[in-house]
Amino acid sequence: MQKIKLNQQGQIVIFFVLLIPLIVLMLVTTVTFSKAVFTKMKLQGALDRGVYAGGSYLTEVLNQIALLNWDAHEKFLVLKNDFRGVSQPAEKKAKERIEKLWIEQNQLYDQMEMMSVSAHKTALEIASEEVRKEFPNAELHSLYTTPIILKDGPRVDFSFDKIRGQTIFDPTDHQKISKTGFEARMAFVKDPSKRVAFVAEAKTAEGLHAMAGAQPFAGSLFNFAKSPDKNQNFLYRTAMVPVETLLFNAIQH
Repeated sequence: MQKIKLNQQGQIVIFFVLLIPLIVLMLVTTVTFSKAVFTKMKLQGALDRGVYAGGSYLTEVLNQIALLNWDAHEKFLVLKNDFRGVSQPAEKKAKERIEKLWIEQNQLYDQMEMMSVSAHKTALEIASEEVRKEFPNAELHSLYTTPIILKDGPRVDFSFDKIRGQTIFDPTDHQKISKTGFEARMAFVKDPSKRVAFVAEAKTAEGLHAMAGAQPFAGSLFNFAKSPDKNQNFLYRTAMVPVETLLFNAIQH
């Protein structure tokens, strides 16, 4: 009986000896998996911060454009006030003033466009710098590069039919002079069909992958331009958003 017990104990020892490599393998697998999950979470966190910073830059660009747009509207108001009198400018003078307004507004538009052209590239550089603080070898790519598109805002048709208070008539057929050429642009608007956003993905040499998206929201270029006191409610702010929503929007447009 004693011999049988010894044999059983020996079998148990052998079983545990054979089981040790499996336990070690499971432990190593668990540790490796946990480390990968932790690193993945760390990468996602770094990318979230980077994308928010990049999205905030786009927000800043839009708000700077809003300030330029405010200037464009102010130039319109100056002309409008000048033409408010009973005795309106002569046709030639009126055309010159309105043409000057368009030239000055177009110069402001050029500044807005210059800022918008490089906006996404700069946003990606900002995000990359943030992510590489923790992942020096990570590669970042922008997945959403819809440009900031500006369009002409509402226009006002000024009626000029007087010179020094006298009604103008064409000596040939006694018709009032045409109003053609007396249209003035109030300011610019952002194309509502183009959503401004920043979406980026990050990849590491170990095969880890993360995506994140952020966008400016709740602002209005045109309403801010019309705001007499530069109302802060019409400025843009930044928010993280689901990547799928932005990518679906990009496919649709």
